[in-house]
Amino acid sequence: MTHKQFQHDTIDGGTDVQFNLEYNGNELEVTNIQLHSSFDSGLPNSAYLEYNKDVSRWLLYAYYYKEEHENKVKEWLTSKIANEIVDKILLIKEEEIPKFTD
Repeated sequence: MTHKQFQHDTIDGGTDVQFNLEYNGNELEVTNIQLHSSFDSGLPNSAYLEYNKDVSRWLLYAYYYKEEHENKVKEWLTSKIANEIVDKILLIKEEEIPKFTD
């Protein structure tokens, strides 16, 4: 397991992003994503990363309790800042995958 961290800055403030990269068999998996913003970013403190087949894109998501539901509800995070953070996480993940050359 490798712990990664980066600062995502916007005109409104910064968001500290921390996550782990873990090998799950033959695949590198992003786990334990923590988000801490210095402004009201609309992001939760904790999120997950998953490929959303409906939009053909990797997205962050979080679980929330909603009044009309007894259980947690999964909510995709589709804001500009959430998508920019996903792009950076995927870039870092790609850089960590070992490259083999002939």
